[in-house]
Amino acid sequence: MKNTKRSLIIIALIMFVFILQQLHLLSGIISHLESLPWWMYLVFLGILISAYQFLTLSKEDKEVDQQWIEEQGEVFIKRMREEKKRRHPNNNEA
Repeated sequence: MKNTKRSLIIIALIMFVFILQQLHLLSGIISHLESLPWWMYLVFLGILISAYQFLTLSKEDKEVDQQWIEEQGEVFIKRMREEKKRRHPNNNEA
């Protein structure tokens, strides 16, 4: 599902750029990009890579945090049940 969504986004982006090129809306941008020094391309590439890593790592961090919260919740519920059994030894409810 994730790969399909990513592929569709890439195809849509390529189609969008193609349409802009056919309407001659990219010629000004392309001529401006040709005048930039070579190291500016590296800066843009670094920004794009950093943004991608930020998005993917923040997503993984959220998943890890959610898993930790669930584990701590289970520990808390287990302690509550043990405390309830300790206080009411005659009552065998789970």
